[in-house]
Amino acid sequence: MTIHARSTVTFLFCLILPAIEASRLYCQTQPTPPPAQSDQKPAPLPNPDADGIYHFGDGVKAPKAIHTVEPEFPQQARKRQIGGNCTVRFVVETDGQVRDVHIVKSASAGLTNDKDREAALEFDQRAVGAVSQYRFEPGLFQGKPVPVRMQVIIRFQLF
Repeated sequence: MTIHARSTVTFLFCLILPAIEASRLYCQTQPTPPPAQSDQKPAPLPNPDADGIYHFGDGVKAPKAIHTVEPEFPQQARKRQIGGNCTVRFVVETDGQVRDVHIVKSASAGLTNDKDREAALEFDQRAVGAVSQYRFEPGLFQGKPVPVRMQVIIRFQLF
């Protein structure tokens, strides 16, 4: 029996979740939860924040992916027949390069078997490595390139 593996990526721009299809990746859109029934609107994120990083929305045009890399499915995870999701956050600079890549939610979260957790941690490493190679058209604010914080979910699936 042959086990096939695929990684999918979903780009998350703050509260809006548009789908992006690039290179060989299959990207899915996740539905946005309905707004809470309240008289108060949620406070928008400041643009820029204290670090000088902008957030999608409120006049900021999101960066557009021009080069993505599909992460390789780890052999150890394939042998253990596990999949997982990693949430990766990063900043797209004004030149389209990616920096400050880090895991927000590990694929190993919730796994209790030590060998499965060890295998799932490889998903995180592969996801960070792949995202570090992404390139974008920079985000724009008032027509000027600005650094924008973004987030992706990378799904490692066996089928």
